[in-house]
Amino acid sequence: MADRLDIETLVNKTGGPFYLTVLIQKRLKELKEGAEKLVDLETDDLLEIVYQEIIEDKIELIPEADGQERDGGKVEEIFKR
Repeated sequence: MADRLDIETLVNKTGGPFYLTVLIQKRLKELKEGAEKLVDLETDDLLEIVYQEIIEDKIELIPEADGQERDGGKVEEIFKR
């Protein structure tokens, strides 16, 4: 899928390459720990699943609501729709 996927689309949907990287990392961790996938794909490739979840606006990275800060910045969490 990565060959067919326009990485620029993912970068634009997430707000930049840093946010894309953080979102992918956090979501991959969740999936490896047993979280259910939010898209209907016939694959076990977790990265492909995360890409599709981003494309379909199933997940996004948002600041934590309570305003906690760590290392000088807001703590970010994955938001699932």
